[in-house]
Amino acid sequence: MKIFRRVAALILLLLILSAIFQFSSQTAGESDDLSLNVSKLIFKIIYGEERPELASAFNRVLRKIAHFAVFFALGFALCFFIGSFNKAPKTRVAAALISGFVFAVIDESHQIFVSGRGPGLSDVCIDFAGIALATAIYSFVSRIFYAHKNKKGS
Repeated sequence: MKIFRRVAALILLLLILSAIFQFSSQTAGESDDLSLNVSKLIFKIIYGEERPELASAFNRVLRKIAHFAVFFALGFALCFFIGSFNKAPKTRVAAALISGFVFAVIDESHQIFVSGRGPGLSDVCIDFAGIALATAIYSFVSRIFYAHKNKKGS
C-alpha cells in the first residue's frame, strides 16, 4: 500500500510539473490568447453574453490567479510525495517549501528562452505563496488526521 501511495504521488507530481512546464513554454501570444479566452468564457457565464472589455481588464488578474492555483496544486503534490517517505512533519514542510521555491525560480528562468516571455520576481512570489498555503493546509489537515487516528488507536 505504501508503494502504491508513493507511485501515485509521484505520478501526480510529474503531471503537475509537466503542466506547469507546458504553460511556461507557450509564447507570450499563445499564453495571452489562452487566458483571454478563459476570461471571456467566465464573463459569458456570469453575464450570459460576451463582455470583451471586462474580459480584457480581468485577463492579468486571471493570469496571476492561475499562477497561484497551479503552484498551490504543486505544493499539495509535493507534500503527498514527500509524505510518502514518512519524514518528520518539519522535514516534510521544509522539503516541500524549498523544492517548490526552487521549481518556481526554475520555471520563471525557463521563460527567458520563450518568445515574448521573461522571468518575473512577482510571479515567483505568487508561485511561492501558492506552495506555502498548500503546505500549511496539508500540515494542518495531517495533524488533525494523525491526532484522530492515534486517539482511536489508543
